[in-house]
Order: sequence, then C-alpha cells, then structure tokens
Amino acid sequence: MSANDLPINFSYAKWTPNTKFKLCNVPWDMGYRDIVKWDKNAQKEYFDRLDGVEFTDCTMAKYGLPVRLPVPFAQASQYNYLIATNDYDFDTPRSWYYFIQTCDYVNANTTQLNIQLDVWQSFQHSIQLGNAYVERGHVGVANENAWKDYGRTYLDLPEGLDTGKCTVLTNESWKPLIGSRGSSGYSYGIIIAATTRLEVDPGSKDNPTVESATGSTFENQMNGTELYYLDNPSDIFVFFGAGRTCPWVTQGICGIYMIPPLPNSMLEGHAAKNPNIFGTARKWNGTCWLLTGNVSDSSARYTDIINLKNFRNAFQLPERYKHLKKFLTAPYAYIECSCLNGTVITYEPEQIPSADLIIRETWNYAPPLHV
Repeated sequence: MSANDLPINFSYAKWTPNTKFKLCNVPWDMGYRDIVKWDKNAQKEYFDRLDGVEFTDCTMAKYGLPVRLPVPFAQASQYNYLIATNDYDFDTPRSWYYFIQTCDYVNANTTQLNIQLDVWQSFQHSIQLGNAYVERGHVGVANENAWKDYGRTYLDLPEGLDTGKCTVLTNESWKPLIGSRGSSGYSYGIIIAATTRLEVDPGSKDNPTVESATGSTFENQMNGTELYYLDNPSDIFVFFGAGRTCPWVTQGICGIYMIPPLPNSMLEGHAAKNPNIFGTARKWNGTCWLLTGNVSDSSARYTDIINLKNFRNAFQLPERYKHLKKFLTAPYAYIECSCLNGTVITYEPEQIPSADLIIRETWNYAPPLHV
C-alpha cells in the first residue's frame, strides 16, 4: 500500500493499536556465540511454541526504544527475550526480536524493558551472505571431516574457554621400570664406568698402583672408560667391599647406573667374563662382565610397556558434551608421561595419529662419552 491508497482522513499521528508483544526465554544471548539459522516458518513455529506472556492490541513499538508493558516487575524479570510484531496497513507487517538487557520498575503493574535488537533473528531472512572470514574453530565443530585426523586439522585452534586452575585426572596407567624376575629377584643390571682399570692390582697405600682405562667401543660408542656389567645387582656390595681399601683406584669411577638386563647376544663372545677385580678373583652371586667388544643389538633397545586401546575414551567427557570432540584436544585434554623424576612430557591428544596410545621404552646401554 502506498500513501495514495490511505484514507483521506488518515493521520500519521494516530492509528489503531495493533502491535503484539511476547515475553519469553531463549537459550542464546547477545554475545552471538550461538545463533540459530532456520527458514521463516520454522522460526515462527518455534517462537509460537515457547512459553511466555503475550500482549495484544498494544500501541506501536518504536524500533529499538524501551517498551513499557502492564506486567509486575518481578514477573518481567523472569524473561530474557521480547518479540514485537507490528501489523499496520501503511507498512509491511513484520516481527522484531530483542534481547532484554534490564528491567526498570515504573509502578506496581508496569515495567519498562530496556532492549537490544537481536540482529540475526531480525534480519537473517533479509540478507544474503557474501565472502567472509570465519574463525576456523567454529567451523571445525560443525565440520563433518573434523574428526578424520583426530582433530589435528580443524579442532586445534583454542576457543578461549576457561580451563580452570586445576587439572582433573580422569585416568592413569603405570608400569614399574624396575621389577622382580628370576632367582636373583631383580629385573635390571648395573653398569660401572671408570677412567681407571679396576681389574689390576692396586698395590698398597704405601706403594699404590693406578693404570688409566684403555677405553671401550661398546655399542659403537668410543669413550675413554672401562665398562663393567653386573647381571646380579646384589654384586655391587661385593664390588664396593673389594674396593674400599684402595680409594686411589675407585676415585676413577665416574658412573654407576641401572640398566635393563643385557641380552646374551651382547655378552657371550663380546665381553670378558668374571675378570679379576682389584687384582683378585671375586666370588660373585651372578656374573661380572668387562664390556670390551664393539657390539650392538637393535632389537634389545626398546620394548612397548603400555598399550591403551582407544585412549581418548579415558578422558570421560560428560554425557552432555560427548558430541563436542573439541574437548578431546589440547588445552582441554592432554596426556602427561613421567618417570617420577621431576620431569614431565606433555602430549596433545590430536597429535597422536592413532586411536591407541603406545608408550615405548627405549634406551642406550653405553654411557655418554667420557674422556
């Protein structure tokens, strides 16, 4: 209808009240972090079904201005949303959607609603989106391919959610690096590295004898030490007892450490068995080896100690959040590995390219280079 079609006695200053208001509650807010896209019919049906309070035959609502309604303050304060529908002959009928920011008390039966336009609900059917920049994190949540690589491509952008001060431990798995086995009661051996030769006669405190180590090529690592291996750790007491009277020789010991048991393939034919220690044959509970040979056994360098099937299930997301795979990526979820020595390695779940988590223990038997 144009202005020419209006009645002769029509005045813009006055017209019959024909505005409808509805107070209700919606699950989104003016931050636009969550929006709903639907067609016009679905939108109308949704708001028609919402519980609330309706007012009809009201004076026309001026766009964006506060609205006064005949409702007590306490009742009006229960709602966060207002729909104003203007239906007049001189203009196109339409609904405006508003967030209720605050409520002001006017009198016992009147409350003023201070409102802010819900731009998306009011204009989504009147615009056509062109090219735009979209935050990858938001697209990733809805992307059907988001989880094909466990979130590494689409879900690794932090969303700014507060992760809190404390970490919630949901699961743990551990394996002793030192256990018990066999008749010796130990599952490890001991290596002694020395820059002096421990097998020669040390002499006496009045006439001491010291010889420098001849070096070693054990595990293809050239170093200036001699390496002794005890396959029964209890023999360390035999070793200490024999060397306590010749500190001028034992001062050359630069390292004593535990290692996983050496396989026979690295001992037989590649190491001297039960050499003299401090010039004398000793009675060992196990065997003492002088590691001299250039030998390496790659199959003895690692073992899988922990295997967690479908390890992401261990994060135990609450039922209401299980569809949000975003919470299975860092910084909302992560894995810590530690040998309980004060050092922690942190892994981001999305960087693990498999459903299962395998922790592999690996090592070098030979010590760091000594000169």
